[in-house]
Amino acid sequence: MKNLKSPLLIAVLAISSLLFTRCSLTEDLDKISNSLDSVRLIVATPEFNAMAHIELIDAKTKQYILKDANVIVSGKDADYIFNNIGASLTSQLKSSGGMLDLVVDPHRVIASTLQLNPIEFDVTISLAGYASVTKKIIISENKFKTVPITLLNLNDAPEGVSVASNTNFASSANGVVANTATTALNGGNQTIEIPAGVVLKDASGNTISGTVKSQIIYYDPITEDAQNAIPGGLSVSAKLQDGTNDQIRFVSAGMFGVTLTAGNQVVKNFENGGLNIKTTVPSTLINPNTGLPVKDGDQIEMWSQEEGTGSWVFDRVSTVKKVGEELVLEETVQHLSSWNWDFHINECYLGPKIIWKGNTTGANVRMNTILPYYGYNLNFVTNTYVKPNDQYYGNLQIYNSPKNTPTTLEFSSPDGNSTISPSSISIANLCSGDTYEVTVTSAPVDMITAKIDLTATSKSNTRIAIKPNAYIYYWTANDWYWNYLYMSSGVTSLNIRVGQEINVAGYFGSSFGYGTFKVEDAGSGMLKVTLTPTLDYNTGLKGASISYTVSRPVNNVVDIKYNAIVSDNILNQLR
Repeated sequence: MKNLKSPLLIAVLAISSLLFTRCSLTEDLDKISNSLDSVRLIVATPEFNAMAHIELIDAKTKQYILKDANVIVSGKDADYIFNNIGASLTSQLKSSGGMLDLVVDPHRVIASTLQLNPIEFDVTISLAGYASVTKKIIISENKFKTVPITLLNLNDAPEGVSVASNTNFASSANGVVANTATTALNGGNQTIEIPAGVVLKDASGNTISGTVKSQIIYYDPITEDAQNAIPGGLSVSAKLQDGTNDQIRFVSAGMFGVTLTAGNQVVKNFENGGLNIKTTVPSTLINPNTGLPVKDGDQIEMWSQEEGTGSWVFDRVSTVKKVGEELVLEETVQHLSSWNWDFHINECYLGPKIIWKGNTTGANVRMNTILPYYGYNLNFVTNTYVKPNDQYYGNLQIYNSPKNTPTTLEFSSPDGNSTISPSSISIANLCSGDTYEVTVTSAPVDMITAKIDLTATSKSNTRIAIKPNAYIYYWTANDWYWNYLYMSSGVTSLNIRVGQEINVAGYFGSSFGYGTFKVEDAGSGMLKVTLTPTLDYNTGLKGASISYTVSRPVNNVVDIKYNAIVSDNILNQLR
């Protein structure tokens, strides 16, 4: 067993969440350890299966947003949600490195009934320069779930998304708009207008006076990038026209996000009129109810989005009108939120299931879902861990699928270490409930397994040892999406292709460590290991590379055992 010195540990794990972590001990453990001077206590952080791994993705670049974002957890089962060291959530969390891990209290999870009684909660993401997003998360299986959330950069929006800001949009005295205020987008194809005399009020009913600033975002309904950028996506939780709640899928005819502020006051409601919203409807937009292009007289539902939950609420039915040579939708609304004209189609809760086969003992697979969608394609990327015949990772169940929709699933190996057959599957109806077998075969490549065993102790009290239960994330230099592996009681194994550089990260509590790691054949039965730590992932500032050589084991497994010495303050945060 190889014992690494402190600098080398940082090299192997940049990685080890313990080096950057927020961990803690209870007063009870202190009392026990003080009474047992000759006994070393080994304490594991809470073990869990059901977890939401949130990834924040820029809508245009499709890359992780490395800046720390503010995250608020709320909703139905929010009290069951903890961070990945088992600590209760504060009112506001922060992402790190474009990710945040939220686990479900294992005492609240009944695996056998989780599909029928899933855990539901909402997350609201806010970050300066980006449009805020609220998304409902549904945990239906007792295992790791990746939840990608797309954020819109207001200064660098993707194709089809229009952003207009005006620091002097309107003025009001005693809450009354003095002069009609109008903003036009895309050559006048979309307009927002507040007529003179309309009264502006905040959420508590107080009138708002002064200079009114505006921010207007429009999402084009036939541009793929714009529809993929809609906050929270098009599969939504909604209150329908009959008052019932359901999970449905939108086919948008035009979405607006409107924000009006005066100083620190936010406009939420209107009296004596309202906000006029108008848009032209592309002639190529398909009405899913008829299968034909939208025409004069077609009816389209208008929906508003609830703050805090991200759910959509049916508001009214609008009628498409022909004005000259254009098709137009126009309404006046009495409160501010995101507004979306949409057809909606029903979803099935259980879509197809993928059964994994093959010789692999554990591999990462990427599934790209291509959904032809009324004139454009929607694309969804899912990264999943594959382990044939495993209770949790032997299959992949797809949820909340649109009915009667043909789809293509494409499979690939993000690290290039596996072949997958078939590489794609065409499905005529996602809601048919069919099962598909996909074989994952590990490639015969030169691999090294790093078996890592981590322990943390306090500077002043080495009699208490912490063994973390957490995920470690990695991706290859030619890829971008994170893959993951689980560290159980401080132990995990990372398979590394010789000669291939990987990026490795550890997320523990609210802290994040990051670096690159490479194992090379140094000849004469030796391996060269090099790590370059990243000191600041927001700026990309890197530390000095650390390299060392070791003898290559016969079984290609390198055992790494490390005892991390951390400050008393860090350990005393674990509950």
